[in-house]
Amino acid sequence: MAYTLYYMFASMQGTLPWTVCKEEWKQFGCVEKTTRRMPYCDDAQNITQDCRCPSNATFDVSLPYNCTNVSYVGNPTPVAELYFYKEVIQRAPNIYPSDIGAPLWKLALCLLLSWIIVVVCLIKGIKSSGKVVYFTATFPYVILLILLVRGATLDGAIDGVLYFIVPKWEKLLDLKVWVAAAGQMFFSLSVSFGGIIMFGSFNKFKNNVYGDAMLIAVMDLITSIIAGFVIFTTFGGMAKELGVDVQDVAKGGYGMAFVAYPEALSNLPPQQLWSILFFFMLFTLGLDSEVCIRRFVNDVTYMLGSPPRPSWYWAFCWAFCAPVLIGLLFIYRMVKHSPPKVENDVVFPEFAQSIGWAITAFVMCPIPLMFLYKFLFQAKGNVWQRLKTITTPTSEWGPNDGSMKSELPMKDIANDSKYGYDNPVIHVADEENHAF
Repeated sequence: MAYTLYYMFASMQGTLPWTVCKEEWKQFGCVEKTTRRMPYCDDAQNITQDCRCPSNATFDVSLPYNCTNVSYVGNPTPVAELYFYKEVIQRAPNIYPSDIGAPLWKLALCLLLSWIIVVVCLIKGIKSSGKVVYFTATFPYVILLILLVRGATLDGAIDGVLYFIVPKWEKLLDLKVWVAAAGQMFFSLSVSFGGIIMFGSFNKFKNNVYGDAMLIAVMDLITSIIAGFVIFTTFGGMAKELGVDVQDVAKGGYGMAFVAYPEALSNLPPQQLWSILFFFMLFTLGLDSEVCIRRFVNDVTYMLGSPPRPSWYWAFCWAFCAPVLIGLLFIYRMVKHSPPKVENDVVFPEFAQSIGWAITAFVMCPIPLMFLYKFLFQAKGNVWQRLKTITTPTSEWGPNDGSMKSELPMKDIANDSKYGYDNPVIHVADEENHAF
């Protein structure tokens, strides 16, 4: 989100900064898409060796050395890519302590502004952002459709589409693909993210979670497909422009949002307007993304009332399919663990890996520590009884105002000792019958 704000503010300049090659970028083979030539060719003494333009291309015939029928030499780099790595994040040539500089104040301010906006959106729950979400949820599709139409008109777009939709069946046997798919599922659907849980707590207690779950999954799939066509039509155009294969320009991670999309937006007049709208769209997307199986099925039935009790399919997925598959992928990832790498297979130094593990442990430790605290000091009985107690919901579970508590099956409320220990529940009366 900080990068998105940075680009949005940069889009307000008279000339988009990711459309013009700086003098110091020429040595990296910087390509200006707007002029369809490389500035590095201007000063070429021997054009057959120094010029980096694609073959059979005439770019600027007014130059003493134009690029007509020149053999491709070197490795051209889009100006949008150099802008991101050299200007925005100012990536160091190495990842050792001597190469690490001070935090970039522009990005730091953008990050601070992002968190301020997130806090403002979440501080009062759905009441502060419920109406705005009608705009933030539909606006991205308008921008994506515009970019899709534009991308489809690019020369070479069909090559990008074929690269996107033609399957490579052998990849199904690669467990790394399944691990990546699981990661995409969690991040794309925001599974177990705090912001989503918080917003969910403002649902009515009998809200149809079945319908919500199916709608979210389907819309996420459709959005991913549309975004895929948008990005790969752009990649196809970039590959045609540079005279290289699509796979040479199709980069994952930040390269998609901050290299390919800015490249496409630079061809949509007025450039500044579409760039601002696009990065504002990314920012709104960032804002929008935020037990015993028998007991769980009973709770779902109690909450919904209608439709009927969840089928065996849902119970099987909740109890066995999802946890087993995720567990197997986790075990595979741990067994096949290798040190993280940056581009060109450069391994992070040991000090960087130690910092990464420390941050990971700091985030994850509260969960097992709280488990041990409740198991040792709050729960009573033998080991099995303690485990059962701390994995059972509290007696306060139910509608926040208690209006529907009487509908809970009597066998579930007859004995308070069945319920576990948890933090005190603060009851807040509300006319909408919140879930928590």
